[in-house]
Amino acid sequence: MTLSDDSAHAKNLKCLRKRCNALRDEYGGEYDPSLAVGQALDQAVSFLT
Repeated sequence: MTLSDDSAHAKNLKCLRKRCNALRDEYGGEYDPSLAVGQALDQAVSFLT
């Protein structure tokens, strides 16, 4: 069973999705793992220097 099948939960899930999308957009868009790797490398280099 998924909560989306229950009409009592559908409204809450729709509200949560809307908020998640708004936060995603505020923080610069969808997650891109290649950016995280680049950031981790930058942090490691700055730590070592």
